[in-house]
Amino acid sequence: MPFTSTEKAKIRELLGWGARFWQLETRLENAMEAVEETLPEETALIQGIIVQLADIDAKITDALGTVGVFKVDTIGLDSDQGISHLKNEGRRLVEAIATILQVPIKRNYYGGSMRGVQL
Repeated sequence: MPFTSTEKAKIRELLGWGARFWQLETRLENAMEAVEETLPEETALIQGIIVQLADIDAKITDALGTVGVFKVDTIGLDSDQGISHLKNEGRRLVEAIATILQVPIKRNYYGGSMRGVQL
């Protein structure tokens, strides 16, 4: 099933590619079009990753309510480490999308350094 416009917007956001000047910088747009037209399994894989990332986003949002809390009664929490783990997983999944599409990550949505890409 082809990418929806919402999925394409999310892929742009995750990989740090802007939508405003897509006519000048067409690598990502061409990659998305090529994958959805010729590689249905890879398209479905990316769509599944987007669902996984939405779950990670929800977990990060939930964890923000406990940031800085270390202990409640006899229960110790380390939400900062949990958020860090979720962001690491998010970075890994964003890299998987970039690998499937064979495009560089301009700025990973979940943090990390630029990938040597000229902006």
